[in-house]
Amino acid sequence: MQYAIELYYDKKTEKQLFDLSKKIADEKISTKYLEWKTRPHLTLACFNDVDEACCIDKLKGFAQNHKVIPAYIGSVGMFNDTKTVFVSPIMNSNVSVSERII
Repeated sequence: MQYAIELYYDKKTEKQLFDLSKKIADEKISTKYLEWKTRPHLTLACFNDVDEACCIDKLKGFAQNHKVIPAYIGSVGMFNDTKTVFVSPIMNSNVSVSERII
């Protein structure tokens, strides 16, 4: 994956997810999130190749016309093979429309 379009959580949710990942690491279940030093996010699309200028232009237009999109976390899970912890948002019309537009 060369490119990804991702939505990020608000600071409060991000802190809660970080605290959860810290507890998971403290219990020696998985340290992947802490190792990656990344922000929790919702991936809308992945591309191996994309016209960067066109994509950036479209995303700027999207961002100007859309504000905060509520996301509800329905579950927390882990991929056994990689020990990657993930949260699964409950899809709602706002997220679905965002995916279709992008």
